Amino acid sequence: AREPGANLKKPTIPAYPDVFDDPNEMQAELRENNNRIARELGATVAPCGTAWENAFDVRPHPTFILHAEGGSHPNDRGSYLTGLVLFKTLYGVEDTTGLAHEDLAFGKVTVSEEDAAFLQSIANISPFALLDIQIDPAVSTTAINWSSVTGKEYAVYYSDGPMSETMTWTLAEDNIPASGTGANTWIDDGTLTGSAPDTVPHRYYKVKVYIDTVE
Repeated sequence: AREPGANLKKPTIPAYPDVFDDPNEMQAELRENNNRIARELGATVAPCGTAWENAFDVRPHPTFILHAEGGSHPNDRGSYLTGLVLFKTLYGVEDTTGLAHEDLAFGKVTVSEEDAAFLQSIANISPFALLDIQIDPAVSTTAINWSSVTGKEYAVYYSDGPMSETMTWTLAEDNIPASGTGANTWIDDGTLTGSAPDTVPHRYYKVKVYIDTVE
């Protein structure tokens, strides 16, 4: 998705139709459709966009920038993080710690040792991503499924909208351990969110993973 805070409704950007309110919504749509198509084809998704979101959760934009000028293409940091996630996904590598970070892509990409360590820590939690959301109107519940890594802990947040860059997120449950099966399921029946999900016009969810960050 485009840079956080980008205005996707600018008439000067004809390549982006007037369909998204902000980059958060754009990324959510990309993730949902990529995962749906992957399930239909039996393919594997390299969750590069989700890795970018995870990086921004720890070091928010614009303090930490992954986009090049213009907000639609990666800078060296963004290219490096994307490369790490692709490398992990294609070759089944679990740990990217210590990989090279200078003179990559024929000498065109270089990141500092500090940035490389941080981005490697982000890549190491991949393929953390929301897999799908299942709504069961018969019992007024919503089940959120995400990929999980053994030894990690997660937190689930919710918001009753409307979706925007400044929407308020409320913690529903904290310190949720990974299931050990590669995926976790969390069910919203209203107990931890104040009301059943089918009693509000909109309900959005966000899952965060706790990582060992490099300062």
